[in-house]
This record gives sequence, structure tokens and C-alpha cells, in this order.
Amino acid sequence: MKRSNLFIRLSGLSLGAICLALAIGTHAQAQSWVTKEDMPTARTGVATGVIAGKLYVVGGVLSSGDLTNVVEVYDPATNTWDTTTKAPMPTNRFYASAGVIGEKLYVVGGCISPDCGVDVTAILEVYDPVFDTWTTLPPMPTARATMATGVIAGKLYVAGGSESCGNCDGIGTLEVYNPADNTWDTTKASMPTARSQTDGAVINGKFYVVGGTTFGPPLNTLEVYNPSTGNWTTLAPMPTPRLGLGAGEVNGILYAVSGNNEFDESFNTVEAYNPATNTWALVFPIPTARYLPKPQSINGALYVAGSGAGDIAISTLEAFVPMVTTNQNPVCSVAQANPPALWSPNHKFVPIVVMGVTDPEGDAVTITVTSVTQDEPVNAEGDGNTSPDALIQAGSASVRAERSGTGDGRVYHLAFQADDGHGGTCTGDVTVGVPHSMGKGVIAIDSGQVYDSTIP
Repeated sequence: MKRSNLFIRLSGLSLGAICLALAIGTHAQAQSWVTKEDMPTARTGVATGVIAGKLYVVGGVLSSGDLTNVVEVYDPATNTWDTTTKAPMPTNRFYASAGVIGEKLYVVGGCISPDCGVDVTAILEVYDPVFDTWTTLPPMPTARATMATGVIAGKLYVAGGSESCGNCDGIGTLEVYNPADNTWDTTKASMPTARSQTDGAVINGKFYVVGGTTFGPPLNTLEVYNPSTGNWTTLAPMPTPRLGLGAGEVNGILYAVSGNNEFDESFNTVEAYNPATNTWALVFPIPTARYLPKPQSINGALYVAGSGAGDIAISTLEAFVPMVTTNQNPVCSVAQANPPALWSPNHKFVPIVVMGVTDPEGDAVTITVTSVTQDEPVNAEGDGNTSPDALIQAGSASVRAERSGTGDGRVYHLAFQADDGHGGTCTGDVTVGVPHSMGKGVIAIDSGQVYDSTIP
């Protein structure tokens, strides 16, 4: 796999051709990319990680075609790059991948010469920013480049990638490094889909790997590894098949960034996957198309540095800020009970449905009855000697069709809460009347809600 074979032409995709606000799940998002301070060293094929809220960028290929071992650090709080020279990575390489464990950056694999089809490495090196030192650790059992990495429970997971050519095909091998005992575990189940030029991210303790290629057409495959079961699961496919993409997580959403298609055209495309709904959505495109970027999440934003299209070394740093629109509460003010009145007073329970609650965003609303009160004593004189007068089960309520024979009718009040499933709620109550007698215009008169209808 030579880098010259991976050259990507910039596509003609226009930013204006993409809608700026599209749905993820049921709620729209307003998305934007912001250009940040350029990285001091222009390069492609970098590895990245986040330590103490700062972005670390290591390795890559310079504009000259030479490999580099430079380490540069970006502080998003000040939008500046640290001008202090960091200890260089021991091994010059590109198309490596990395993960952060215990505030240290573990960099694994990659290519150690411009001919990435031959000189693929298994090297694992760790950077300690406190002491500004590198340490060489036991090599990965399978030498590879362009793979996905993720950190779960203090262990480094490495999936997919490509070995040295002759066999340039992608692999599905999953290997796990445990820094606690400084060993690699090679017993994990391989990915169902072997692939290289892929990327991944960890969400809620599971390792998601997306896109790539087996050195055939680009893939849209999304698979997730669950360490608790040791199994891979195939999920909803990514809308746009591509290889050389980057993947990152922000607020529990997986973002698939840039990459290229089967015609070696680079994508500005960014698509978002919601694990809660197993659905994808198109979001705002990244301004600078890139090949094998390594996005990182910092304080609710996704940062993408360097790694231009193909052989193009760039210094551009761009950040994606997904701003979820404020969820609006349901509206309970016009709710009504169905049925609103009961007749005849036969002492039987009648289920009551709360109707008329609406949601401004069309969310499905769950209604829970929280209490039922009435204006006549429970088991009052002339009401049939029955109690309780209301039942609440699983948030739904039934009331008895009865009233005192000596009063002016009974009025039940059903208090309820409505929940839209996205943190929005409202409360209200509805009334159900049992008139004293049946006749035109006769209604139950509310004499004051002082009795709990649910007591025996």
C-alpha cells in the first residue's frame, strides 16, 4: 500500500449544498465547524489523543514526504499550541493510532517508511506528559496500520487495519493491551468484517468501528464490540460508504468524518450515528476534506487536526460544535378526561384516559396519573358502601361511577405528569363528574377536593 496510491482529489462538494440543521433521533441540531489556530507542523497521517483537556498530535508525514516523530499540543481553552518542544516519539511513523490511559498517550502500529505496503510496524510506545518521556512497550502481536483504536476500562483495543503487502487486504483481528500487566490479549473475537483504513470510537463502554475497505469498494459497515459479552454486533449501515474516514464521539453520538470514495475523491461529508435509536443522520460537512483523520472530543466539541487528503500535508485544525436545540416541554394546559362524565352510578370502575396533551416537537408523550382526589368522602352515605373509589396502576387510573345519593354529584380530579422522553415535562389535572341525577344540563358540582380517592 503505497501512499501515492492513496492520493485523494478534492471533491466539488459545496457547503451550501448541505442543510445546516438535520435530525439526530427526534431533535434537530444546529451544527457548525470553526477554524482554530493552525498546527505548527503541517502533516498528514497523524495519531491523536486527549490528556487533561488538551489535544496531543504525534507523528505523520511532512510536505517533503519525510516521516516525522514530532509531538505538538493544543489547548482549546486558549486556542493556542504549546510552543515548548516536546520529547519526540522514538519511532518516526504515520497511519498509527493511539489511545489515552491514565493520562498517558499510547501510540501503536503504523508505517515506518513512505512505502506503507511493506514497512508496517507493531511498535507500541507510550508518552508521559508529566515527565515528557517516551517508553517502548511490548509490541502488538499483529503489525498493522490504518486501524481503529479505543480505550475501555483502562485497556487499549486495536481492531482491523492492514498488514504488509503481499496481503494488503484488511484484517478483522482484535487485540487488547493491558498496561496493568504489560501484556497483549490475542484471544478476542475478530470483527465480522475484515477491513483497513477504518476508525472507531468508544461509547458507553462499547467499541464502535465504522467504514474502511478490504482493498475493494469502500464499506459502510458499522460493527460494535461489547467487552462484557465478547461479541460483535452489526448495526445500521453508514449512509455514505467510505474508506480513510475518521471517527469520534461527542455526547454519546458517533461522528464519521471525511474519508474518500471508490474514485479516490475526498469527502467533506460528516454523518452522525445515534446508538440509542440505531439511526444515522447527515450533519454539517467539514470545511477541509481529509484522509484518515483522527478526531478527538474535548468539552463537547470534536477537534480534527492535520491529515489532509492523500499526500497533502496540512496544518489546519477545525472543531465541530454540535449544539442541541433546547427541548421544549409538552403542553398540558388543554388536557381533558375521556370520558368526562360517568352515568349511571353503578359502582363499577371506569378507565379514564387523559387526552389533549401535545408536544411542540411532535415527541411521543407518556402520561402518568399521580393522584386522584374527590369532593365527597370515600364510602360516603348513599354511595353504595364501596371503597376505594379510584385505582392507579402503572400510571393509569380508573374511578368508580358513583356519588352520594344526598349530595350534588361527585367530581374526581386526576393529577398527571406528561414526559416527552427528552427531559421535557409538564403537569396538569383533569376532572370527571358523576352527576346526582341524569337530565339535560345536570352536572356534578365540585364542592372542594379534600378526599383521597385511592384509600380503602
